[in-house]
Amino acid sequence: MPTNRDLDAAAEILRGYVLGTLGDWEVVGWALEAVATGKATPDLEALAQYDPGDPSSTSDRLTELLVAVVPGADGVTPIELRLRHEASRLLSGEARPIDFCTLVRRFEAEIEDRGLPYPAWIGDLWHACDWCDETWTLDNAGALKDEAEKLVG
Repeated sequence: MPTNRDLDAAAEILRGYVLGTLGDWEVVGWALEAVATGKATPDLEALAQYDPGDPSSTSDRLTELLVAVVPGADGVTPIELRLRHEASRLLSGEARPIDFCTLVRRFEAEIEDRGLPYPAWIGDLWHACDWCDETWTLDNAGALKDEAEKLVG
């Protein structure tokens, strides 16, 4: 049975993967090492069997497998982690408003397609990104900046 320390490690792996600091092979390598300890759950074993080299493998599937390993994923979804990270990049000037809002719209479409309710943590990001185009900067997009700051906390 995994310990709290094991689950904390899994949460860190999930964060690293969602934020792009860990790749597919690194995640599967971690899972294989965890399975070798003999404390593997069926979800962890499924993750260890994921083959990043298989052309039918997708990052969405790997994320799904990884989230299953982390009970509750610390109450934070991969979408929330990714948006928080991108909001930080936006606020630091590493990302442009148009790129951030494109990501927000993509997540909005996914939530709508799945018929899910809008998560409360998103706040008014949807509205703050309305009409965003290439001309937007943080200086002329005050509502977007405010919502990004709320998301980052």
